Amino acid sequence: MTAKKSIGPWKVLLAIIAGVVIGSMTPQGSQLLAIYNVGSSLFINSLMLLVVPLVSSSIITGVARI
Repeated sequence: MTAKKSIGPWKVLLAIIAGVVIGSMTPQGSQLLAIYNVGSSLFINSLMLLVVPLVSSSIITGVARI
């Protein structure tokens, strides 16, 4: 069996720093800001699509076990 490789905390920190640098280098009136806005709203909406059913099912399951 092969061992899973985990993403190290340094790679996550590097990705965050790269995102901050790229975002700060983007000019204010750029079309990229509109693309970033659409991408970020899609990401947040997809997280909500996953998180809300998981939390509600956990609450329902917990109440049912009581």
